[in-house]
Amino acid sequence: MTRRRKTFSADFKAKVALEAIRGVATTAEIASRLVARKPHPYIDLISDADYSIQLGDMGDGETYEQLIARVDDQRHRFIPGNHDHYNQLPSHNLGDFGVISCGGVDFFFVRGAESTDRTILIALGRKLGKTLWFEQEELSDEQMQEAEHEYVQCSPRIVLSHDAPTDIARLAWKHASQYRTPDPEFSFCPSRTNAFLSRLLECHAPELWVFGHHHRDWKYQDDKTLFVCVGELSYVDITSSAETLNA
Repeated sequence: MTRRRKTFSADFKAKVALEAIRGVATTAEIASRLVARKPHPYIDLISDADYSIQLGDMGDGETYEQLIARVDDQRHRFIPGNHDHYNQLPSHNLGDFGVISCGGVDFFFVRGAESTDRTILIALGRKLGKTLWFEQEELSDEQMQEAEHEYVQCSPRIVLSHDAPTDIARLAWKHASQYRTPDPEFSFCPSRTNAFLSRLLECHAPELWVFGHHHRDWKYQDDKTLFVCVGELSYVDITSSAETLNA
């Protein structure tokens, strides 16, 4: 009997290659795990939620296809991060920035962050014949100005973003670094997005600011603002009064 060799999409190969580069496991182990865990674990995570907002790096075309087929884009949305594929974002994405209400909770959101692995993504993309890094991962200067104006106008109680203000991002990065392999050449470098979010915080301090990007659960109270970093495939429940029930 002849066995047919499995074929995988470029998106799938990119996931395997990126995790292998980051030293997670061998390519064979990663491929096996990715095949076994389909459908996307995010879909299982939101199965009991009436509404949800995912904080970025949702995935690529393969992930988006699952969202389109299986997830209600009126109840479950996401804020694009720096590892989303901006040339094919599905309707579940919230856009660049703004004020929105979801499940009775009003908040201001803003997308984007800088990719520290940009060089790797560009090189790997060329090898695979596809785009893995997108220039629009951070807002443009003009978009930042527009977002700052809207933020000041609404003075939100709750902010949801992919990254965080510089000082907060530095602390979250330091917390996450204890789970990484030590690398003396790898240090925190503030991005345009960090500086922009710092300006927002200087203009108005919300009661709650929830973000992702740093992949590890962490929280920090700074004066009147509670900052909560949500780890990968983790979550917090937020009330309309800006309280977190499980952070």
